[in-house]
Amino acid sequence: ILNRFTKDIAAVDEHLPWNFFDFLNCLSEVIGTILLVSWLNPSSFIPAVFVIIGLLFIRYRFARCSRDLKRLDSTSRSPIYSYLTSTIHGLKVIRSYRAENICLSQFSSLIDDNTRANYLFMTTN
Repeated sequence: ILNRFTKDIAAVDEHLPWNFFDFLNCLSEVIGTILLVSWLNPSSFIPAVFVIIGLLFIRYRFARCSRDLKRLDSTSRSPIYSYLTSTIHGLKVIRSYRAENICLSQFSSLIDDNTRANYLFMTTN
């Protein structure tokens, strides 16, 4: 729950204002372009219909893939938080048995798994 809540709040606080400004900017550019093209060359909307259908198909495929990769990223992030919490609580025991290298290798493995999923998600985007 903490993992999901932290990620959602970070998205709202950091990304939403910039994304909203970018959305308004792109919307005004698209509306201006459509108005200009419809005034100068209205016959160009005929091939645009086929292009829009193709792009909607690609978007449908991308949305499904992106959703699965985002889910993979989220599920690989949860073990990192739980391992970090349990390591902090058991730090005295880890140090007394000199198991720092074992814990480091396990934590590195968890970080690598999450980085792989995050890299795939970012590359797809």
